[in-house]
Amino acid sequence: MRVWSRIWNSICRNWLAPGEPETGHNQIDDLTEIKKAVEEMATARSIYSQVDDPELVDWAVYSLTAAEKRYDYLLRKYRQKK
Repeated sequence: MRVWSRIWNSICRNWLAPGEPETGHNQIDDLTEIKKAVEEMATARSIYSQVDDPELVDWAVYSLTAAEKRYDYLLRKYRQKK
């Protein structure tokens, strides 16, 4: 999500509104993203605990792993800023 935010900010800054000062309102709050990642992990864990079909179990494991990696990445980046 953060990558897309940077891309969008770059597009806005360079093509849509060149020359205007950057206000910082378009930047995503790191703590909000971390909270979203925690909710995403909780949802993935809930889905994992409820599925029975082997194909859905594979998908649930993939989703849970992706959510955990996203959370770890966001938390690491947040700690590096501090």
